Amino acid sequence: MDTIKVSYERLNHEHSKTHGLAQDWESLDRQINYPAQAVRWTGDSYQSYHEFWVALQRVMGEIGASLETMSACLEEASYVYSETDNALAKQLHTRSR
Repeated sequence: MDTIKVSYERLNHEHSKTHGLAQDWESLDRQINYPAQAVRWTGDSYQSYHEFWVALQRVMGEIGASLETMSACLEEASYVYSETDNALAKQLHTRSR
């Protein structure tokens, strides 16, 4: 879950600058816990990465994150996961934009 935590920290910072409040990251973590762990368990699977990005984008969209903030968080997340599969993570990050 390291990737999600990195993304949440960045998102919290950006969201607080814009809206002046912090989010309930534990609640958000529960919403995307399964897809995120699926990425960790099957890092060579396109489907698991795809589920992760879709879930992360949905959650950030629900709390009103801007496209710029989403992009920054997804970029941070993709480069954390790139340690296990650099080419696939970058390829999927590009597709998610």
